[in-house]
Amino acid sequence: MEKDIITLQDLFLFEQKGVGDKGRILGSFHPSGVLPKFMPELEAKGVNVPIKVFSETGGEVI
Repeated sequence: MEKDIITLQDLFLFEQKGVGDKGRILGSFHPSGVLPKFMPELEAKGVNVPIKVFSETGGEVI
């Protein structure tokens, strides 16, 4: 948040691969490479999320 303006950044992006037989969208989510600013808050509450989840090159399948 900058002053009174809320700013958002994508943590994951959806890459559409096509459309299935029944009209269902096919694709997968990939990390954008942006590390969330709330990571320290999660860690302080005992929630440990591996940073590689948010890495463009080392992201895990979600």
